[in-house]
Amino acid sequence: MYGIIGVGDIMKKIVDHIQNLQILSKDNPIVLAVSTGIDSMVLLHALHSLKFNCVIAHVNHQKRKQSLTEQAFIQSYSKQCGFPFETINLTLENSNFQEQAREKRYQFFKAVAKKYNTRDIVLAHHQDDQVETIMMRLIRGSSFQGYEGMKPSYKEDGYRFIRPLLSIPKSDIITYAQAHDVPYYTDASNESSVYTRNRIRHQISPLLEEENPQYRDKITQLANYIHMANDVITPLANTFLDTHYHNDKLNLSAFKQLKDIVKITVLQHLINDFTDNQVEVSYTQYQAMLDIAMSDVPNQEYHLSDQYRFIKTYNYITLENITKNTVKTLTITQEGCYKIDDTKAFFVTHNKLDQNHRNYFQLWYNELVFPLYLRTRQNGDKMSLNVGTKKIKDIFIDQKVPKHLRDHIILLTNETHVLWIPGIKKADQDQSKQRILYIYEVTKC
Repeated sequence: MYGIIGVGDIMKKIVDHIQNLQILSKDNPIVLAVSTGIDSMVLLHALHSLKFNCVIAHVNHQKRKQSLTEQAFIQSYSKQCGFPFETINLTLENSNFQEQAREKRYQFFKAVAKKYNTRDIVLAHHQDDQVETIMMRLIRGSSFQGYEGMKPSYKEDGYRFIRPLLSIPKSDIITYAQAHDVPYYTDASNESSVYTRNRIRHQISPLLEEENPQYRDKITQLANYIHMANDVITPLANTFLDTHYHNDKLNLSAFKQLKDIVKITVLQHLINDFTDNQVEVSYTQYQAMLDIAMSDVPNQEYHLSDQYRFIKTYNYITLENITKNTVKTLTITQEGCYKIDDTKAFFVTHNKLDQNHRNYFQLWYNELVFPLYLRTRQNGDKMSLNVGTKKIKDIFIDQKVPKHLRDHIILLTNETHVLWIPGIKKADQDQSKQRILYIYEVTKC
């Protein structure tokens, strides 16, 4: 039925794989990413032979002289097949080119899918690509889920990315191209030793093949085992998060009861959601976070990157954006409203407000009251209480104020002492004085 093409009958393998995925339909268009290399051209030929309705999406990275020739070729080939053709020319910086190119490619594929009212995007990654990806992650380190490699299909932003060739070895693709006389172009950069993937492909893979010609299948088996384990671990992590993660805080007592692999998966999901998948966390970093979570020290933090940090405070753990404390000292010299930021201000008046303000401070005085100051804490800050003078640092500890918040809390002070820590503590005063100044914490002026 499919014709004899040599090794493994690739046509049947592709058909079987698509049927096993049970997600590609001939009734709806599919966006097929085609580079003009042998892999995507074989997939294009196979899907055309199977009567799928494809939209060809081609990205011209403009990094090689023959890229315009390839672009014109695939446009003509698409027309011969009766498929719509979409293309984009990219101009990217050389720094971090691979990551930028991938992001732009996938944005383009999604845009094409939206234009043709489909959610299916098909990529030509094959078994050798999968093996190289896993080996790269083993070398540089990854999460447990990362060692699973690429998935045959996954969803992103409402679109389905599908890899029908992921179980097909490169040798079968070459055999298919020869048997069906599939035209394709060769990218000379695939021979360059600049890229890690190429060094694995040309230097490491041949050595592994000498040891065991079936090494690709063995690494694929490892990926499958990890995939099956993740099918068990991920629901456990999600159930835990649903139960114990509220108001951006994770219950630490419950977290400590989990198995380590589930703990890491919980942290992974937490970090991915909080950072929108922008931070890649190493095993060493996960171990550092686990050490902090399991220790008896109540307040600790760990920087995941320049932008995010992991925080443990008493009985919960959380994540936070790292922002520099930009609050400057505001000097209060008269009545009025003093803005801290877009969500907080202080209103100073000699008149008690009729509205029900819960958070305010009454300052008793006789003659001079100004200047006062709104600022964050400084070394040596202290407050007068009915039991004597106490350091602000100790008040924060007594009140169990999370350590990562202490440097951001706004204090009301005079020249020598802290008068008020809004929502936490008020200084003891002589209430026999003649006048009262009211300071209200409000959301805006």
